[in-house]
Amino acid sequence: MPFRDRDWENYLRECECFPAYTDYIFGVDTRPEVDDEPGSDSQLLPQFLPQPLPQRLYDLPLSAQNPIAYNSARDSPRSRLSTMPNLQHASMPRQESSFESRPPTPCPAPHDLPTAGSQEKLLRPSELIADPAYSFISQQRRMEVNNMIIDAWNMVHSDAIPSQKAQAMDFIKDMSRGAAVKLKEHAALHESRLQAEVRAEEQAEAYNAQAEAYNAQLEAHAEQVAEHPYQRHFTPAHHTTEAEHIRAEAEAERTAAHTSVPTSTYAIHDLSQLPAYVQSQLPHLWTCTDIMNLQAPPTDPVQMTRYQQAQQYIADFKSSIPPKGLPWVGLVVDGMIRLHKAGSNPMAVLHTMPSV
Repeated sequence: MPFRDRDWENYLRECECFPAYTDYIFGVDTRPEVDDEPGSDSQLLPQFLPQPLPQRLYDLPLSAQNPIAYNSARDSPRSRLSTMPNLQHASMPRQESSFESRPPTPCPAPHDLPTAGSQEKLLRPSELIADPAYSFISQQRRMEVNNMIIDAWNMVHSDAIPSQKAQAMDFIKDMSRGAAVKLKEHAALHESRLQAEVRAEEQAEAYNAQAEAYNAQLEAHAEQVAEHPYQRHFTPAHHTTEAEHIRAEAEAERTAAHTSVPTSTYAIHDLSQLPAYVQSQLPHLWTCTDIMNLQAPPTDPVQMTRYQQAQQYIADFKSSIPPKGLPWVGLVVDGMIRLHKAGSNPMAVLHTMPSV
């Protein structure tokens, strides 16, 4: 039986270790029996393109998501940015061989992908307790809400009916929105407090600078008066005009005239007269006590004058009372302050005082 060229060609193709070499010499192998044979020329086999990388399926229902407990070290913003690529690569399945057929990985259309701003951050179990950002909320309230969130997530991942799962998910969303609003309000309040402190410091510095300038003017005025004692001088004004100083001095004189108490001898000779005497001086006593309750003496000249007059009146008032009656007067003053802080009338203090 003669050996044909076609048989020789087929023999060489079957014995050749490199089919590409025989394809280069004889041309493409067109035999039908080698179509599905591995190792043949790639031009005769279907192209197995590499499968696309698996992506997160955003269209899956929320019940398919598996929330995990909050971890402050793992879930901080910096750690999220640094570990995001690693998590994505770790979740990729290994690429199968190109010779094995498999169904394509489902991938949603590009227009179905949600944007970063549209995703709502949900509270996870123990996040309210572990995250220091929620420390402004009381510990008891955070524990109560955290227990409810844990129960809601358990309901979502249970075999309950869909309506109950939907209610649990709605509760989680509502609590997450409320927590986000609380965080924003707390941040805004903290920022406003910082700004108020900065403004108060600036105002205090400006006020101190003005007080120093005013003291310098007073010293210069005193030196000028000492050099020229027979020349008329005017006290430098500070936030007030000369007319306002004159009116303040006149008012101070009228107040001193109305609130004057005898200082040479005691106003009473018997302690039984002390309640009636205190009752007559009670309005002026409370006015001066209220002025003296300031944390520090004022720096404004007009207010400083009133402060000194109130201080002088209280000293004169105490000197007009026998030493045995001073403890009872101290109780009266403390009672007026206590009634004023409680929102009551300080003039009714004598009704609550014990007998002398």
